[in-house]
Order: sequence, then C-alpha cells, then structure tokens
Amino acid sequence: MQQSLDTNILVYAADPSQGAKHDIAKALFDKALGEAWQIPTQVLGEFYNVATRKNHMTREAVAAIIQAWMDILQPIPTSALAFQKAIAYASKAPFL
Repeated sequence: MQQSLDTNILVYAADPSQGAKHDIAKALFDKALGEAWQIPTQVLGEFYNVATRKNHMTREAVAAIIQAWMDILQPIPTSALAFQKAIAYASKAPFL
C-alpha cells in the first residue's frame, strides 16, 4: 500500500511553534519527501484552508508551499472510491 500524508501532518510540519508535534510531523514529512509519497489533492486544499485561516499565513505563501510539495510528492485526485478505501482502512487500523 502506498503511503500518504494527512492534513494534520502538513499543518504541524509547517508550524515550528507546535513544539514536539512539529518535530514528529516534520520527521514524517521529511520521510515522505524523500520517498515521494502520494498526497491527496483534498489534503492540500485542507492545508490551504487551515494555513490561511487559522495559522494566518498569506495566500501567496501557502500557494507557493503547496506548489513546491506538488512538484516533489505525487498528488492524487480524491475520488469516492479513494474515500471509501480510506474509510475501510481507517476502520481496521489501530489508533495510535
């Protein structure tokens, strides 16, 4: 199964003020970059929303970050089938 990132990882990785959460998310994000993980386009949209509304980053800065990530990671469109598979997987996965 191909690995993918979720919105919270991106949010914490981009915000050094989050302390230990930032450190953990940054390490996972760096691994994802090194291994060219997939990233759902929906997650990129969610990150844009959080980063501009809650983290008060400029729209231009967030757009540039997202574009850089899309150049490295493998963006995948979110479909109903992908969502169904994610829910099925999550319902069987143990919570950390």
